[in-house]
Amino acid sequence: MDLLLFQVAASAAEGELTAQVQRLLPSSPQQPSGRSHHTACYHPSGRCLLVFGGYSSGGGGCLGELWVWRQDSLDWWRPEPIGA
Repeated sequence: MDLLLFQVAASAAEGELTAQVQRLLPSSPQQPSGRSHHTACYHPSGRCLLVFGGYSSGGGGCLGELWVWRQDSLDWWRPEPIGA
């Protein structure tokens, strides 16, 4: 799964916006499969991105898994559900 970081900066002195795109490469081989129609949200204090569900790009149907991208270590983690 490709993960891109998009940063926008404003220069008050020059009145310009600049944008930068960076492809983030995971530090470990474990990562989610390609998908579409998923839900993702960034948790600022946890410095992580949570990705849930979606539809498999490989034709495997609907996905019901949660993946966490940890910004500090640049790796993916798949937490295992506990309980009912």
